[in-house]
Amino acid sequence: MCWLSTSSAFLHLHHLEEFIIPKKKKREKKEKKKKEEEEEEEEEEEEEDEGKRRKMKRKKKKKKKKKKKRKRKKKKRKRKKKKSKAHAHSAFAAGEGEDGCAISVSFPILSRAESTFLYSEEPYFVLVKDKKPSHTFLCTQEGPF
Repeated sequence: MCWLSTSSAFLHLHHLEEFIIPKKKKREKKEKKKKEEEEEEEEEEEEEDEGKRRKMKRKKKKKKKKKKKRKRKKKKRKRKKKKSKAHAHSAFAAGEGEDGCAISVSFPILSRAESTFLYSEEPYFVLVKDKKPSHTFLCTQEGPF
């Protein structure tokens, strides 16, 4: 190529540059695109992972809530049992003790296993035979009579 003049050689080089540079730019664009795609994929994966994590967190929270609810219900049932066993409600009672003395007390009506209930015709009077002290009381919800 020594026969080429400097201006034509310059043109030739210039042409080569024009041909090389766009190819380089294309390659850079492709690489850039590839990088962007990889980053997007990574972000999607992270989002999916985050979504899974959130989902798992929600599941755990729900499980915890259910467990708490069950525990509360259990406690409530236990309390109810205790209440019904010890003091369903107390009624006023008046009666006679074993020694013949008159008794007038606020009497706790216990569970059916511990007491026998006999209802009279009048709605507010209940005859309660308590098995422990073996007293028979005539109880009324209105108060001692």
